[in-house]
Amino acid sequence: MSDRWATLTDAPLSCYDCGHSYWYVGDGPHDGRCPRCGSRLVSPAGDLRIVNTQPVDAEDDTAGVQLVGRDDSGRLFQYWLCTDSDERARCTRIDICGNRVPHGDEGGYPPEFFPPAVQDAATEAGLVVPDGPYGE
Repeated sequence: MSDRWATLTDAPLSCYDCGHSYWYVGDGPHDGRCPRCGSRLVSPAGDLRIVNTQPVDAEDDTAGVQLVGRDDSGRLFQYWLCTDSDERARCTRIDICGNRVPHGDEGGYPPEFFPPAVQDAATEAGLVVPDGPYGE
């Protein structure tokens, strides 16, 4: 009998390329690919770590920052955050492996893309992070 236990994701994973929603059961995080179409535009795998933070020029906004991170599958995640007129952070773009994640139906991005590491890095960069979804 093995001491290893299979893990099940807490919520279904999503492919933001083909729209497929699926569960993952396995040892450790998922591999960062959609099982239907093979796209890398899927939910973060395991922990997402921010590895670089840099200021960016934000059009018509008072402050902006680009966050660069990697998840446990090794995929590169890039976030562009800026402040709105109320000085709250909003996410204007997310790329995974150089491919842009489309905005959700309500104009923002799903909460799964904003684990504590992203929120902490935005706060450390001086942005006020609101509760709820980030988006335009």
